[in-house]
Amino acid sequence: MAHVPIGGMRFLLPMFVVQFLSWGGMFALWVFALPHVRVHLHVSETLAVQDVGIGLAVTVALGAAINFLLPLVYARIGKVLAHALALVLGGAGLVVIAGATELPMLICGYALTGLGWSSISATPYALVSERVTDGRYESAMARFNLSVVLPQICIALALGRVVEAIAPTDAIMAGGLAMWIAAAMSLILLRSAYRT
Repeated sequence: MAHVPIGGMRFLLPMFVVQFLSWGGMFALWVFALPHVRVHLHVSETLAVQDVGIGLAVTVALGAAINFLLPLVYARIGKVLAHALALVLGGAGLVVIAGATELPMLICGYALTGLGWSSISATPYALVSERVTDGRYESAMARFNLSVVLPQICIALALGRVVEAIAPTDAIMAGGLAMWIAAAMSLILLRSAYRT
């Protein structure tokens, strides 16, 4: 799809914000899934570990499989819209996980999260790489990768207070909301910045 070139690297900022929220949602799941499952599925620590392991396997496997189909989706609806839709599905997955009280519902949530994960781990990098045409690819990617690292740092620093202040279920729900906000921002900010 044709696009209007954008000078400089200012297009990194909206993508940075979207990625920050998206990865923040995923980290909320990774950090708080185990205590959530243990309490809300009423299982032992061992069974909770197994259930979360199954869920994560579903997320990763489905995300990897969908990655092969992304070029077809890009060609049909464009990268920005594809990413926004994936974030909506990923956010829905986190909300489903937060409300899950049985294993089938939990796995369904992880499957939806896998659809979001497939795009989070691929589409932003595709958008950035195709827009960096001025010989600053390495610099652009180095800055962009901060959008992955900073959520980890923020969550790690705030983890103790978060655990004391809110329940794991609420943290996962907040992660879903963060993904939905990221989806909306994708349509508003990225379409403006990337002209796709």
